[in-house]
Parts: sequence; C-alpha cells; structure tokens
Amino acid sequence: MVFRGKHWLDGVLKTSASLHSSPVKALNRMVKRSGHYGQVKVVMADGGFPWQVKTEEWGWLAERLRRPLILLREKASGRSGYSPLKLGFGKVWVKVFRLSLDEAALVVEASTAHHSTPEPLRVARMLAEAYGKLLRLNLRKNRNL
Repeated sequence: MVFRGKHWLDGVLKTSASLHSSPVKALNRMVKRSGHYGQVKVVMADGGFPWQVKTEEWGWLAERLRRPLILLREKASGRSGYSPLKLGFGKVWVKVFRLSLDEAALVVEASTAHHSTPEPLRVARMLAEAYGKLLRLNLRKNRNL
C-alpha cells in the first residue's frame, strides 16, 4: 500500500514469490519498479505475517531500497529483536532498520487512525485476505470443471 499519512491511499502494489524464491527480493523489485519509488519515505511490513524471512534479509531490503524499514507486530512474540513501542493507542512491537525507535514511533503514530494497526498494514491485510479468497474460489471452481 502506498499511503500519505493515515488518510490518503496513493496506490496499491502487488507482487508474488514462489515457495523457493525470496519474498524480500520480490518486494525490492516491486518497490523499485513502482512509479512511487522516488516518493517512498518509509517501508512498513507486517512482522506477524509468516514470511519465513531472516532478519538479515530485511536489513538487506532496507539497504537496497535506501529507505528506512519497520516490521510491526501488534502482539509480543518470542522472536528476538522486536522492541516495544508505547504509543497513544497502546503498545506495538517493532524491528527497525535505518531509523531509530523514536523515529519509528512517529511514523507508526502518524499512519495509525483508529486502532493499533497502521492504515497501510490494515488495508494491505484486507486486500490480501480478499485476494486469497478469490484464489481459493478459482481453485475450487477449476477443480469442478
């Protein structure tokens, strides 16, 4: 999702990766090829999503994009490296690259409207869920042909 603050949706970017390829490399290609790349100030990703990505790969992405990157989780996890942020709406856990925790707190608060989930992640999750449902429906439909 490409957002300006918490209110303006500027674009939707989609990519895919196979089970044997790196989702981080696909994200790198997607963002760099986007017409929005020059305007992207911060990349935020869902730290709770089952990415199966090593910490070093997220650091690699931040360096390749030359942009700060925030991995965000709403719940604590046993995964190391996540730091708690106490914000006006509650607590979230983040892992940051190329920015400080104070800067990450400002970004997360600026992009959060109503709940503890920043708008870009909230909308991305809704779209991913809808897209997944469509794929499953198509798979079922094709099996019945």
